[in-house]
Amino acid sequence: IGCTFEGNRSGSNFNVLSPKGASGGAIYISASRALIQNSIFSGNRTGGFQPSGTTGSGSAFLFSSTGSPGEITVRGCEFHDNHIAPSTGFQSAPSKGAVHILGSPVASIEHCSFSGNRSVFTPGVGYGVGGAITYEGGAPITRGCIFHDCGTNPVASDTGVAGTVTQCFSDVTMTGTGNQTGDPRFVDSFGGDLSLRYDSSCIDVPGLPTPSYLRDLAGQARVMGPFADIGAYEHSQGEGLYPGTGEDLILRTLVNGTGDPALNNKTVPSRSILDVELRSPSGVFS
Repeated sequence: IGCTFEGNRSGSNFNVLSPKGASGGAIYISASRALIQNSIFSGNRTGGFQPSGTTGSGSAFLFSSTGSPGEITVRGCEFHDNHIAPSTGFQSAPSKGAVHILGSPVASIEHCSFSGNRSVFTPGVGYGVGGAITYEGGAPITRGCIFHDCGTNPVASDTGVAGTVTQCFSDVTMTGTGNQTGDPRFVDSFGGDLSLRYDSSCIDVPGLPTPSYLRDLAGQARVMGPFADIGAYEHSQGEGLYPGTGEDLILRTLVNGTGDPALNNKTVPSRSILDVELRSPSGVFS
């Protein structure tokens, strides 16, 4: 909980020999139960030729419970710029994404933000499976996550069953209840700031279950509005380019202290952009 894993390497392309070859750029967890919460994975890499003829997997981390009753929960984490590096030599299987969960009967990834994660193109095999997450086996749950710039298939399964993906936000269309497509409007995705802008559609999403943990990745209260936000960061109601209280405003127009409230009062909903235009014979002032 509360850790940062940055710039770690696994695989023969980096002259680093991990126990499982090019697997788990930052963490390799085997036959265990694990909780990963409020942590950052950035700039981690796996890759290199493997004797088995497979490419890298889990550039951020790999969790394997093959042959054991493993269980993993990942919540409130950020995954940015984790890549499977190009391999040297013949490969017979596609690479697998930033997070690779293998054989776990119980796996859930909730309220995480993914941006700029990649699996590689393997000649004769094709693009990797799941730029952000690859599941193999089990009935995984992915809920309340953001996927941005993670390829054409951010969440996938090497066995054809990617489990349940619900109430997520992605820049590509994803099948599942409550999923949305569009630009999540991070503050600075290229610079690694995956907090939400004031105008993000990931803020206050009706029906999104309240997270069971209390703080987001920035240490703020996990719910700060009427509903929870999608992703690892909760948007502060007073933050953004147009700070305010997060409440509706009432705009009233009076001339010389008088006016008709029925005609001159206007309710401006929260998070709206208010433009005021004044006209006079000599011009328009905004």
